[in-house]
Amino acid sequence: MNTVMAVTENSPDSFPGIGRYVSLIHAASEPEDLVDAMSEYLASWSKHKIENLQRVDGGWGPFDKYGQSTRLRTMAHVTWIGDTVRRQLVALKDVGMAPNPELIELDVVFSIAKQVVEDRLAGRSREDFAAPRRGAYP
Repeated sequence: MNTVMAVTENSPDSFPGIGRYVSLIHAASEPEDLVDAMSEYLASWSKHKIENLQRVDGGWGPFDKYGQSTRLRTMAHVTWIGDTVRRQLVALKDVGMAPNPELIELDVVFSIAKQVVEDRLAGRSREDFAAPRRGAYP
């Protein structure tokens, strides 16, 4: 969580409405629980939020051009998206551009999920952490 604060200077409390998903993420005791919580979080995004994100995402974000969220299958998908979001956030800051609130929110939530993976779920099977195959996303 410290890396989240260092990059975004925001906490989960900065984003109304994500508390339920943060609670689900923290409650995850199995890989499937975490994947389900993150899938539910992405599914909760409004069309307006998705459009705002897509103004800066360059096609890499977790939503397709129709606003449908990426289907998460394993914890590797969650960490891959989280790492991609983080790289985009850092790249924007490096060139002096302020990230939009949607990108910051994604970074906060995916960073929390990544921390849960590292703290509690890291001892799980290698399949849960297998790197997503190229083209594994719809």
